Amino acid sequence: MLIFKRIRFKDELKAGAPPGTEFACSESGWITSELFVKWLQHFISFAKPSTDRKVLLILDGHTTHTKNLEAILLARKHGIVMLSLPSHTTHRLQPCDVSFFKPLNSYYNQAADKWLRTNPSQNITQFQVSALLGEAYAKAASVGNALSGFAKCGIWPLDPNVFDDSEYVCLSTSTSSTTSFKNQVNSEITEEVIQSASQLTNIDYSNPLASTSTSCLLNTKGKSSSELPKRKSVSEVSPVPILKRKSRNLALSSTTIITDSPYKNDLEKKQLKKIDASSATRNVFSSAKATSKGKSSKLDNKRPITKRRSLQHGTSSESESEDEDCLCLVCLFPYSKSNPGEEWIQCRICKKWSHLKCISGKNVNFYECINCESSSDSD
Repeated sequence: MLIFKRIRFKDELKAGAPPGTEFACSESGWITSELFVKWLQHFISFAKPSTDRKVLLILDGHTTHTKNLEAILLARKHGIVMLSLPSHTTHRLQPCDVSFFKPLNSYYNQAADKWLRTNPSQNITQFQVSALLGEAYAKAASVGNALSGFAKCGIWPLDPNVFDDSEYVCLSTSTSSTTSFKNQVNSEITEEVIQSASQLTNIDYSNPLASTSTSCLLNTKGKSSSELPKRKSVSEVSPVPILKRKSRNLALSSTTIITDSPYKNDLEKKQLKKIDASSATRNVFSSAKATSKGKSSKLDNKRPITKRRSLQHGTSSESESEDEDCLCLVCLFPYSKSNPGEEWIQCRICKKWSHLKCISGKNVNFYECINCESSSDSD
């Protein structure tokens, strides 16, 4: 699948692409959950898996793979076993990373250099990517590279001992090792200072051209060790700096069969909790709105209730057409690019709109934007 960073797709982007390529667009240029489902359908049409002839699909731990319930249900229906690899291991465990992507990148760079030489004073745009990729893909996508990738990862032929034990050893960053390293460095520096000081004591003091440091040493001649100033080590004067590591709260991941029933059931429970939480929030807003309607008309005239709306694709109204391109007062995101079902709220004074999620913590029944609040405070 070729994903272009754009909103609308043009057929000119397909020119020269490898046969059977699937095309898509996204605002970020990266894959999304919807695009992964589209790619999985494309994979099913070519691999033709079934419950009697299952297919193993090896993936990384991206959320579009591991948290995509629609893709998991589709894979289970067609007999696809989705296996998620641990974090930071795909460079050794995923066949595409091991044997395919590197030659593909090299051949693509060669094709790009060739195109730039034959088309001077021109730049490569999205409309040349498919042709350049098609040229590189024809060279990199060989049967030998595919077999080599699975063999080096120990997947097929199965080789549990493909990795040596030394490859699992991690660098020790404990406090004890850091402390021992500091003590070793300090002792080495102290020994060097002592040696340099002993060399200074062997200087000929009768030389009238002695340096100032030598004259200082002459003043200490004849004094006992208790009368001499106590010598400090270099570690006391200038301690070795300790590197402060930023703590990252990363959850440890392991190899997981995403299409297994326990994983699927757990993911379904989490999504149901999210749906219940969002519905509970909507019920609170609706009940608050109903309560406010029951108040006296005097209070209603004094503090009118703010308006709320949600974007529904395929429907339009007069109020929505008037504010189709309005911007959120907080995040400045346009209303026309909002997600389906995303709720907006209107300021009761200036009649401008904001995302409901952007004004968390404020009274949604009598909402006043930041501009109106500041102007009222100044008055």
